[in-house]
Amino acid sequence: MTSSVKLGLGGKTNFSHDFEVTAASPLSVRFRHHPDAAPAPHDASGTLTMVGAEHNTTRLSMAAQMAAAGEGAPAAVNVLSAKEAHALLDDLLLLLPALFAMFERSAEVDEAVLGQLTERFQTASTEPSADEVALLDKARTYNEKAWNRTRGSVREPVEKWRASAGETSAWGKAVGSVDAAAARVLAYLWHIESYERLNAKSSNPIKLGLDIPNSHSMFQLVELNIGAGQKRFCACKWTWCRESSEDFFVAVTSVQDLSEGEEKAAIMETIKKTKSSEAVVLSELRLFYRLRPLAENVCEVTLVGQGVIGGWVPDQAMKFLIGKVLGSVDVMRDKYERNGKVVDAELRGDVALGMAKATLDCSTKEALANYFAVCGREYMRRSREEGNPAQFVFEEYTNHDIEWVYVAKMPFPLTNREFLGRYLCFKEPAGDLVLVFEALPDSTKVDYGANLKVVRAKSTGVMRFKSINDDTQCEVTLVQYGDFGGFVPERVVVAKIPQALSGVADMRELFQRDDAIDGAKRSELMAIINTSKQPYMPDEDKLIDDVGAKFESLTDVAFEKLDSPDHFVRMSSSFKEESSNIVLRATM
Repeated sequence: MTSSVKLGLGGKTNFSHDFEVTAASPLSVRFRHHPDAAPAPHDASGTLTMVGAEHNTTRLSMAAQMAAAGEGAPAAVNVLSAKEAHALLDDLLLLLPALFAMFERSAEVDEAVLGQLTERFQTASTEPSADEVALLDKARTYNEKAWNRTRGSVREPVEKWRASAGETSAWGKAVGSVDAAAARVLAYLWHIESYERLNAKSSNPIKLGLDIPNSHSMFQLVELNIGAGQKRFCACKWTWCRESSEDFFVAVTSVQDLSEGEEKAAIMETIKKTKSSEAVVLSELRLFYRLRPLAENVCEVTLVGQGVIGGWVPDQAMKFLIGKVLGSVDVMRDKYERNGKVVDAELRGDVALGMAKATLDCSTKEALANYFAVCGREYMRRSREEGNPAQFVFEEYTNHDIEWVYVAKMPFPLTNREFLGRYLCFKEPAGDLVLVFEALPDSTKVDYGANLKVVRAKSTGVMRFKSINDDTQCEVTLVQYGDFGGFVPERVVVAKIPQALSGVADMRELFQRDDAIDGAKRSELMAIINTSKQPYMPDEDKLIDDVGAKFESLTDVAFEKLDSPDHFVRMSSSFKEESSNIVLRATM
């Protein structure tokens, strides 16, 4: 394709250019002086390349050069100074920001990337490599410090502490809640090259962010402006994992702490190519983020980190740097802050309280013995069918005092829940039998014979068995409180409550003698009818007479025969059109 374009600077230039479009991937547009045009003393040429990217975006790159006639050119030629030539070249390069502004949808693209990363972190099935696990384990030791609370932070939504570590380094700690899911917060931390961050007025512009394929890691290079005209570069490796408690844990390791090898060599080479002459000193940054789910869209963020600036800097600059690092928790809290009442309601979502009541066709002793036998054959059969990894008694103090464990299978991606409980039953002076159960201390450990990945949950409650009908039946009431530990979606909690209370329904089904109980009650009622005269009040006598007279006045002619499901029963009805009333009759 051939086109003409005029590029002007103060009326001194007028170029005719040829545009050649290559319809391939990547798509490129090459521009140069039109071959059929008269020779010109000034010439601009270059290439614009377009490559399709994710989320319906395009990556643009442009290279251009300007050849201008300067001093010594013929008198008829408009001479361009170097400054004017550079200005004209800048006009050409302004094409890229103009295209960006024309199609800009930064917020939409950022949201798409964050959503993709959130899904990735929530559903990841691979585990970190051995090298990554070593970095994560080392970062977990960073919290072992003698912390001093920062003045005034106790009244702030994000609490902060500091610990001394030398003249050119400092440790800091920040803890605060963020009104977003833990995976979403991790996605925000990971997406360091978002439009939001690039457009923010930051004194520490991010130079490079690189997600390492097929890993749990990312490389980040940041320029630090520490004041007093001094700059530093900080190169770090970010590594994440999801712990058995369903917390997300992120370790940030300074490149200086990495083992010697190809990866470290490649990073150092990248630094040499990237850093400017003013930023020749490498700083060190060691920190971790722990993202603990509190509700479906709320998490607690804990940040512990150390900054080693490198070289000599004023004490205030060091404090400013560690304060800026800790301030990332404040930034996330402000970004995702939502209505307080809504968040408080969500935080109550992972705790459940339920109650079940039923009448059982058995004695109180039979009912209590059945429920107390947590490892009976029927209970174990049902537990295996539900896919629960473990259920057994691990301590028996007496015949009525035991400790047992139950590991409940949870839907993906939630971790299975471990319930450790103590059962104790007794008889009250009034004769009722009572079973109480409570959660065991967090320090209690159980030997499963294998390494089960579980989250500790808690259950506390009371079950009362009250005798009725000479102890041929009993009334059972179960009140149970459950804390599922960490975050469990409300839909899962709602589904698990009936399952937790289902023991009462199971006993109702096990001991049901409906035919025998109903037969006994019918016999009792027939005896009353045969042997007892029922006294009626005047208004009751009047009701009996009125209703009897109304229906006895109907004759067989008024009824139309209906098909009956039983040949021993004759059915018929009486109905008038344009009336909402109908009379039904059945005889046998």
